[in-house]
Parts: sequence; C-alpha cells; structure tokens
Amino acid sequence: MTEHFGLSIRQACRALHLSRTAYAYKPDTTRDEPVISALQQAAERYPRYGFRKLFFILRRQGHKWNHKRIHRIYCLLKLNFRRKGKQRLPTRHPMHTIGSIAIGNSAKRVFSAGERPAGRCHGIGYSSVAPWLLITPAYQWKLFLRRRSSVPLP
Repeated sequence: MTEHFGLSIRQACRALHLSRTAYAYKPDTTRDEPVISALQQAAERYPRYGFRKLFFILRRQGHKWNHKRIHRIYCLLKLNFRRKGKQRLPTRHPMHTIGSIAIGNSAKRVFSAGERPAGRCHGIGYSSVAPWLLITPAYQWKLFLRRRSSVPLP
C-alpha cells in the first residue's frame, strides 16, 4: 500500500485500522524450541497421554510455560490425534437356573419373629435353610413343567 498509493507506513496503518506495533511485530520462533523439545520427550515417553496429562507432566518437571502456549505447540506438532479410550465390557444378562425359575429365588430364607428369654421381641430372625430348598433338581424341573402346562405330568 505504501508503494502503490505513495502513503507512509503510519498513514497506511491508520487506513487499515492496524497498529504500527502489530505491523512491525516479528515472532521469535526460537523461544518455542525448549517447549518443543520438552513436549516431544514427554509425548515419546507417554504416547497415550493427551494434552492435559502432558501439560501437568511438564509442570511437575518445573517448567512454568502457559497452557495456551503449550497447547498451540501441541497442535503444531500434530500430537492432538484422538486417543483410544478404555474399552467397556458389554452389559451382562445372566441366565436364570432351573431351580430359581421354578421355585423362586434360591437365596430366600424363611423369616420368623422370635422372642428373647425375657419376653422382649428381638426382631426378625431366619432359619438357615428353607425346607423347599432341599428338593432335588429333577423334582424342581417337574414342578416347573407342571406349572407351565395344563396337562398333568406323571
């Protein structure tokens, strides 16, 4: 613009609404070299870590660089690829056993209210084994089929 229209730099910056300091600014790329080397070393040592973990590793090493500066260099080095997350197991749907379908939950217990020797009620107690849990698996299967069908079984 200065050569084409014959304006001074001050007049050209005013016409473009640009400060003269922004026009004269030259970035110092050598300041980023220690950040680049430290970030590459941390990324080689911890290849699955993302930006946040690498930033805190650099902080633990004693570097006081701004997180915005480190993120800018992190993106320039193309380290911001998608990290593979944890693989989750599919939800399980357990199969019920024959006995628990036929008779109900096999962990059920027989509850009964009991009394203390002094005549005070101490709450609900239970016996250790319910009598219907002692039925053999073959008989449980027969009971199950009998409930499911209207035809009497032998």
